[in-house]
Amino acid sequence: MNLRNKANYASLKNYTNYSNRPVIIYAPMRDLQNWLLDLIYDSNVLEKNTVIVPANQIIGNQAVPFKQLTIQNGPAASILTSISVFLKKLFEKDGNLKWSVGRRNIRSVGIFIDNEKITQNLFQLSTGQAILLDLFLSIVRDFDLGNSNINELSDISGIVIVDEIDLHLHTDFQHDLLPNLIRLFPKVQFILTTHSPLFLIGMEKTFTSEGFQLVELPYGREIEVERFSEFEAAYRHMCDSARFQADVQARIEDSKKPVIYLEGTTDIDYIKKSANILGKEYIIDQFDLVDAVGCSHLNKIWDTYKTHLGETIKQKWILLYDCDVNKSSSQSGNLFRRTIPQQEHKISSGIENLFPDNTIQRAIEYKTAFVDISGEHTITDRGVKKIVPEEWKINKDEKRNLCDWICENSEKNDFDKFLIVFDILENILSL
Repeated sequence: MNLRNKANYASLKNYTNYSNRPVIIYAPMRDLQNWLLDLIYDSNVLEKNTVIVPANQIIGNQAVPFKQLTIQNGPAASILTSISVFLKKLFEKDGNLKWSVGRRNIRSVGIFIDNEKITQNLFQLSTGQAILLDLFLSIVRDFDLGNSNINELSDISGIVIVDEIDLHLHTDFQHDLLPNLIRLFPKVQFILTTHSPLFLIGMEKTFTSEGFQLVELPYGREIEVERFSEFEAAYRHMCDSARFQADVQARIEDSKKPVIYLEGTTDIDYIKKSANILGKEYIIDQFDLVDAVGCSHLNKIWDTYKTHLGETIKQKWILLYDCDVNKSSSQSGNLFRRTIPQQEHKISSGIENLFPDNTIQRAIEYKTAFVDISGEHTITDRGVKKIVPEEWKINKDEKRNLCDWICENSEKNDFDKFLIVFDILENILSL
């Protein structure tokens, strides 16, 4: 990427009390390139001074009474020093930063840190690094164009608003780097939107809970990091780790009973309750019931052990999927994969599909938030009108509350369809 092919004059107005700052900054890359080259030029040409200092050195047979020392001292040099602090954070390097500029007609700005070439072109970075470079250099440039002196990044003050600040950033950048870069600007108030719980956890680690305010939109209420609506989902994804794999391996080595892996804790509670009501406890007592934290982990177990490794499992293992997962019945050694057959009920997904409509209706009458309902409506598909029937879905935030209510207020007929589950288990035990 060219920095610029020819030197050109700045097009900014230069009037007293006139602000060159745009309120909204779009695609600042080209302006940042030219501004940074101006700083390097000013620092190396206009602000370079030669200072004579005493030096009692002997070169050959001659004494040299003085030496020349070149120093760079001025506004541009101060800004470049501040930028170097940011860049060393960005590249996670420490040491003496030096700038390099490409030859005429193929200008590019590169940096070296302790003589190690970090990049030949600062504006040809990965997407995440480029986003952070654009954001934070724009803050420094904006303050510089306001005719404000910058000796350190902590001199910069103002308000910065960024929408979706975590967009395209690697998880390490969200959790570690971004909060530490924000910390470089203690006098800037950042107003940010994010969907990243990792960024919020990093902010709390860097600033503590007293150092920033977390507001849930659109309600405008202040919440704690742990209450962030996507924290639990992120945690489930992080369970996709060595710890989960180690737990599976430990169960293989230590299992003394057959194991049923289910998609969630509510599945376990429903099956235990139905066994009690239907008189099937003698079946469940033969198994260990384990929460796999979602069907993705059931898939992971199957993909790992579906070959000859399935023979290493001492006891029978059953991966029991809810009805909305399209998985065929299969077996590898002592590893079994089964899916609960889907019933013609208004709740079409999850283990709750086994409950008759009147059971769910009683729950709705107790608390309407349990179920999200889309009314019957008409759509036009390629000119043909179609009627879409009413649809019921368990509200994901109420899944646990619904389970607790049904288990406490159930009637025998509510669990009749769960006999299908026990038929599956008895069939596998008989093999």
